[in-house]
Amino acid sequence: MSDLDYLTQSLYQPRAFVVDGYPAAMTPADKPPISLSDLDVLMVIAYLQSLGGTPTVAPATKLER
Repeated sequence: MSDLDYLTQSLYQPRAFVVDGYPAAMTPADKPPISLSDLDVLMVIAYLQSLGGTPTVAPATKLER
């Protein structure tokens, strides 16, 4: 799985990576109360990627949910 795929899934489906015994407390980023747009999610991913190197996403990047 690429870093883009992992970050996208983590934001849109945060319960996918919850460890057994740990509460699924995070809401999907595109649902209330967070309600980020796809562009907002791309910008979050770009920021996270920038912490470890050079971002690989741009506003025109299509995310696979």
